[in-house]
Amino acid sequence: MIELCTELLDESIKFNINKVNVLEINNKELFNKVVYALNKNINTNEYFGEMYLYEKNEEIDLNRNCMIIHDFYNIFSNQTKILKGFYDDIEKEYKFNYEDETIISLQKPLIKSVRDILIEYDYELTQKETIEIKDLLKIMDVRFDVNYYDKPLENVFLLIDLIANFKICKVLIFVNAKCFFTQEELVEIYKMIVYKRINVLFVEYYKGESNKAYENKVLIDEDFDEFYIN
Repeated sequence: MIELCTELLDESIKFNINKVNVLEINNKELFNKVVYALNKNINTNEYFGEMYLYEKNEEIDLNRNCMIIHDFYNIFSNQTKILKGFYDDIEKEYKFNYEDETIISLQKPLIKSVRDILIEYDYELTQKETIEIKDLLKIMDVRFDVNYYDKPLENVFLLIDLIANFKICKVLIFVNAKCFFTQEELVEIYKMIVYKRINVLFVEYYKGESNKAYENKVLIDEDFDEFYIN
């Protein structure tokens, strides 16, 4: 089980992969603090709000294992974390289909020619002895086309699929998705999350209706009282 703990909340968030986890905070000040803390810990690796992530009672790194999404139009504008998992899978697939010697033999002439140029410079330099598949993918600038992936609902479906297939992160967090998507669209998103069995947390300020068929919901009202709606 995955568990998110923070001093900002009285109770921890216990993830249930059979439902969609929803944290609805009706107090604007607390909502802003929670979202700020999530951003700091996940996107900048700066500790804030005494926030910790646990898997089977062992602490795991928030920055490495979580992804937070605010902008549903531009999910793939910053692709670093997404591409890392994608590249890892491509490298595994390459090694399964080709001998290690294949890429080594192909890169030898290129590396030699570059080294021949480097020795002309009177500097102490270091370089890799071989080029990995992931290095080659970076050189080729393989990434998702942001001009093609510009429809929010399709972006969310694709992101869920990528996380399920390539283990990009252990926890995906959406902020204010209920303000953005219709109830019908949310149900489709919920269905895919449950089908793919990934840990997702919706952090909401919006006082929306509950969908008990899919939601494992924690509600914090304006007086900071916590209610659990399963």
